Amino acid sequence: MIIRGERLHIGKDKKHSFVLEHIQRYRFAAKWANKRTVLDLGCGEGYGTKILKRAGASKIIGVDINKEVIKQAKKNYSSKSVFFQEGDAQSLEFKDKSFDLVISLELIEHLQNYKKYLKEVKRVLKTKGVFILSTPNKDNYRGESSPFHVKEFSLEELRETLTGLFQKVEIFGQQITNPQIADSERYFFNLYQRLTFGRSLTKKLFLLIPSEIKAFFYKNLFGQTPQAMKSDFKISKRKLSEAITFLVLCQK
Repeated sequence: MIIRGERLHIGKDKKHSFVLEHIQRYRFAAKWANKRTVLDLGCGEGYGTKILKRAGASKIIGVDINKEVIKQAKKNYSSKSVFFQEGDAQSLEFKDKSFDLVISLELIEHLQNYKKYLKEVKRVLKTKGVFILSTPNKDNYRGESSPFHVKEFSLEELRETLTGLFQKVEIFGQQITNPQIADSERYFFNLYQRLTFGRSLTKKLFLLIPSEIKAFFYKNLFGQTPQAMKSDFKISKRKLSEAITFLVLCQK
């Protein structure tokens, strides 16, 4: 697994905790994909689009603003019913009411104009269409740790923002259920905030250090982080304030 800036490149390390939690979010969203025309907005390299196709989507279009990741997605995952194209989530090129389902995971926090993005999502959704998004919990220990996030949301901020646009809004939370992993993560993020002085520029410089080097020092100074399993992450409506990530199901 490689984190390039804020982009997840899975590679061969499919058991890494960050990989597992990202895949779990796509699998959650995939429950609504069967026989639907789907827009995967902010698709990255396409690993999640593949999950949506396996869940039975009739047609999927993956959109990302980055030309290189779209090229990679086309190479690895394109098919007769799976397409990828460059596009700006804040100004979509699709006609009104084009999709039954819009999925947009870990994107809203990166956008300069998230209100315009949400209006665009609503525009391209069919009547009674479903929109599923995910975004970090601002009030969790991971909150505001990324220098690439423009806007993070608390639970109430997110609820207020979405209920003003959509007829139905259900909020779920993704939590780490393995206390060893949760404690290890909490310690790491608290240390990370101290080492970077909470400053955006310092955090960006920190991210330039190869993951392998950071993992080596962390392991030797603080011990081995427990190996994560799928069961170590759970998505539910309980204890939302403790969630690492919110997942929201909206209906137009």
